[in-house]
Amino acid sequence: WDAILAVSRDELNKQLEQQYVERHQQLSFLPPFNGAVALDEQAVEVVKLQGVQLGVPSISMLAADSSSVTVTMSLAAGRYTRTHQPAGGAPAVSGSFKIIEAMGFRVEMRVPLQVDGEGNVTMDLTEGSDFTCNLSGVDEPVNVLLAGFFANEFKQIAWHRAVFVLLGVDLNRYTAQSPASFRVVTQSAPGARNAEARNFGEGALVLLIRMRGGHGDGQFPLSSDFTYPIPANPKARLGQSYGASLILSREMRCSEGQDRPPLLDSLRFGSGAPFAAPATCVADDLLMFGTFEAPQASITPLFSTIMAGQTQSFTLRDAQGQPIAANNWQVISLQGHNPVVHGMITSSGVYSVTQMGHDALRVVVTATYDDGGKTRTASALLGVVSEPMEIAPRVMVVAGGALVQPVLLKATALDGTQVGLALQGTEAGTLSEVDGGMLFTPDARSGKRILSTQQLSVEGEEKRLATVLIANGKQALRIEPASVPRAPKGAPV
Repeated sequence: WDAILAVSRDELNKQLEQQYVERHQQLSFLPPFNGAVALDEQAVEVVKLQGVQLGVPSISMLAADSSSVTVTMSLAAGRYTRTHQPAGGAPAVSGSFKIIEAMGFRVEMRVPLQVDGEGNVTMDLTEGSDFTCNLSGVDEPVNVLLAGFFANEFKQIAWHRAVFVLLGVDLNRYTAQSPASFRVVTQSAPGARNAEARNFGEGALVLLIRMRGGHGDGQFPLSSDFTYPIPANPKARLGQSYGASLILSREMRCSEGQDRPPLLDSLRFGSGAPFAAPATCVADDLLMFGTFEAPQASITPLFSTIMAGQTQSFTLRDAQGQPIAANNWQVISLQGHNPVVHGMITSSGVYSVTQMGHDALRVVVTATYDDGGKTRTASALLGVVSEPMEIAPRVMVVAGGALVQPVLLKATALDGTQVGLALQGTEAGTLSEVDGGMLFTPDARSGKRILSTQQLSVEGEEKRLATVLIANGKQALRIEPASVPRAPKGAPV
């Protein structure tokens, strides 16, 4: 090949973050998901999802083939409700919780890489396959059904919301050192397919480039002994982090009098960022280590969450990370049309909200600034929540007796502090720590009554209670009303 460009997963994910945020500014973000998933043929058990919002798509190089990536998206907000309604009976809630991004719920899929007519390497989320989901904890049969729900929903997403650009190559230049075509492959970092490794999922997107003045295509696919082209532990070895590398063959190196390979001007990231290569090594070929620089200003923090009544300060920074003045700040809530629900932001970038009207808000923060006589914008995302602590599930009904079911509980605090989870009152089972939360497993002590109750307390700055009901037999009683859709605060029911 005349040239080989490699870009690390971390560098690509930074660009996906930026595109994800910009789409909120343009109101072309991924839509919230709503629907019902029947867990049996008679729809006795049903999971209802309301307003489920997805976080930033993050890629890893774990797909079985080298032309696809594994995409993971967190479940950032929404509500999960599981109901039970036997034929002729009243419905009853058997599980309920509010979805919080910090709880670690996610959707994962395999997405093929594509090259469009403009020379962009893209991924189209509507082409996703092999979906997995962990929203139902350790209940894998339900997780499989939820994964199928998301797989069907993704196929309905509009093109302008579903397609993300990873890299681009300008194929419309006509000098001998301009790219004429390229092939795309992925390459895993050494050891990165080991689930126990610290670099699990790491890898690079590799472009194999043929130049107009070259000799044709090189070897494809790459041989197994092709050296992984991103420096290992770059901060320790080079004093700076390099997320990209470019290899130019001897024939394509700079001509006499050139100090910069023309190929660099043909490379671009999805956000338009140019390739900067501060470190070079010339042997037979030319090897350049670098990164893709941000082409314009950005807001920090890019993602943040506060509780209603708190404030959040935002800063506009130029491409070098230095604070700059904004001409104007604006905020818009994705949940409401009332200006009060949007909140307020001062001329210095301090946000506050007094009336939410919802359990949670997602707010787009936008700054307008001057850039060489042109007016540009930059955006960030802010979450506003009504509670400083959440637990999932808040309530869960499980089978007891011979069909005993364990329950995975997840608790999270807004400030990120560790929260403890403990059995409360008479113990009807055991509590053990597992990856992603705490597992409550009913035991023989739960079988003494037709319906056993186990409360669990979560303590941090505040105290919360979760309840697991263990049903050891058919219930003969019911509660009326079976459902109360809405009740004002402080009103008795």
